[in-house]
Amino acid sequence: MKSAQSWRSIGVSLVDQIDQLSVYEVNDWIRHWRTHNLPLSELSRALWHFVVSPRVRENADMLYERIDMGRALLSLNTSSCTTGWAVVTRLIQRALVMLGQKRIRNTLRTSGQGDLKTAWLTGSLRLAEWHTERQLRLSGPQSVLALTLPHGMPQPVLTFLPSLWQISVQLGQWWPPILEVPDFRLATRAQAQWVSSSHRVTPLVPKTESSGVRAWDPVKYVIDIIQSFPRSDIMTGNLFTCYTQDITGALLDQVARSTSGLSNRRLAALLIEVSAQLIQLTPTIHHHDQFSRHLLALTDWLGISRFACSEQDERLAIWGAWGWFLALSMAYLDPAEGTDTLSLTNLADPESCDEQDLWQALADHNEKDAIEVARKLGDVYQLWQAIEDEALVSLSPAGLRIIWAYKPWLSDKPFHSAWLPAVVRIMAQEPQGMTIHDGE
Repeated sequence: MKSAQSWRSIGVSLVDQIDQLSVYEVNDWIRHWRTHNLPLSELSRALWHFVVSPRVRENADMLYERIDMGRALLSLNTSSCTTGWAVVTRLIQRALVMLGQKRIRNTLRTSGQGDLKTAWLTGSLRLAEWHTERQLRLSGPQSVLALTLPHGMPQPVLTFLPSLWQISVQLGQWWPPILEVPDFRLATRAQAQWVSSSHRVTPLVPKTESSGVRAWDPVKYVIDIIQSFPRSDIMTGNLFTCYTQDITGALLDQVARSTSGLSNRRLAALLIEVSAQLIQLTPTIHHHDQFSRHLLALTDWLGISRFACSEQDERLAIWGAWGWFLALSMAYLDPAEGTDTLSLTNLADPESCDEQDLWQALADHNEKDAIEVARKLGDVYQLWQAIEDEALVSLSPAGLRIIWAYKPWLSDKPFHSAWLPAVVRIMAQEPQGMTIHDGE
């Protein structure tokens, strides 16, 4: 690096260097840049560009890897984590292994016919990238998000796309793109592939809403509906089997019997509260890795729904998220009879425990103690931040996904809520992630 050169101007060089590394060279390469005082934020920016760059061959697993890495980078930029260099070291190593180094380096160019919606519908990746870049320049990222909500269609459901869009927005707002490539290029390619896919499902929404049932405790009312629905073995772990009119559709109709008086904001918040308490109460969580991916995507979808063209379109989008969650609950949350469950009442004195009890319960994978301690301690901001740092340092993907599923809603209940126990239960269940031993 030349003495008159800024750190930001070497972004292209950093990306190219990452592309040439072997996994075993990453630690030495990081140490070199640390001795030259490279800002961690600039290295993170270059890493994200490397992660989102298109590859010769891509699949859904690679997209999920990118989403997880994006969330880890978001946590690094919003937390006080003191092990950021170690986290980025492991992320680079994982990116090299899971994504490979066969990047497509040049931006795809086209003449720019039609518009972005047409590009998505026809599955044209080149047109999608060109029009996305143009839309970003003219109207900003929110205008692109609004285009993912076609009139009257609560989509996308049952995909990773909402999380991908949200990550692209948040990281794109903090970091200007390296060269002319927008950080939206990965999300807009995925949107084009999904919209034009023949495997899309028809979104489920309730037939009608009413106030036929006056639920004094709407959270408990919805949980009772979910837990009392008859289950069969074929439903366990089979999301698409559960996403049918007979199962998810029937549940939606029952929930909608008491929702006509709820605002859009309250209907979305009710889904968040139900999901968090159901995670605590359900004796068995199947495939928590898959469950956490989908839960994060649907809560991201609730955020994207605010960019709908009308209140009615927003409500349809929220009901799309409800249908998705009800299918998740049928497939992955099993209220088996005869299993000891935690009650939502009879909380013990919070003075009887402290944070060290929580860390010990997580280390021991003792989910019952972890839930009880988290509920006693409450959901103060400092504790939430400490939990996020714990998930980040251990590179616990499912734990970090659940954190980000509820994090945008913290402003509604910043001091005490039922969401933190849901997070620590997933963290306690998840096997030990990649522990960081070097790169510090």
